[in-house]
Amino acid sequence: NTSRGNLLNLFGAGTNSLNRSLAWHLLVCAANPDTSQRKIQKEIDDVVGQDRQPSWQDSHDMPFTVASIREMQRWKTVMPLAIPRRQAENIVIGGYVIPKGTAVMANLWAVHMDPNLWESPETFNPYRFLVLDDQTLKITPKPDYLIPFSIGA
Repeated sequence: NTSRGNLLNLFGAGTNSLNRSLAWHLLVCAANPDTSQRKIQKEIDDVVGQDRQPSWQDSHDMPFTVASIREMQRWKTVMPLAIPRRQAENIVIGGYVIPKGTAVMANLWAVHMDPNLWESPETFNPYRFLVLDDQTLKITPKPDYLIPFSIGA
């Protein structure tokens, strides 16, 4: 029963976060049909076309779409507080000692809304993940502080 419960939790958490992200993204597109929605649709039409399903490899040629997904994950953080973890060893952060065995929970929302890391963090802006290179938009490397699903083990 424990394995079954864990499996149900895993799928439930995965579908809930995906549903929430999609709902927010649809809301942004509906509110900005002449910007976000049209740009994403144009990339899909230009790269994928009408005759096939998109593939993971297509994302390399869809910088605005990828940037919009990253920005949605940052702007409306699906999981504001990370799953608690136990500190594996003693560590000092900001002059405070966190002893081994302490339960630690990262505030992902605070990282995504930190004005020291993001310009105008309350504003939805996919361009924060794009650069113009020879008149072509390119996706930037994912910043370490974009952590929509947690910070690792």
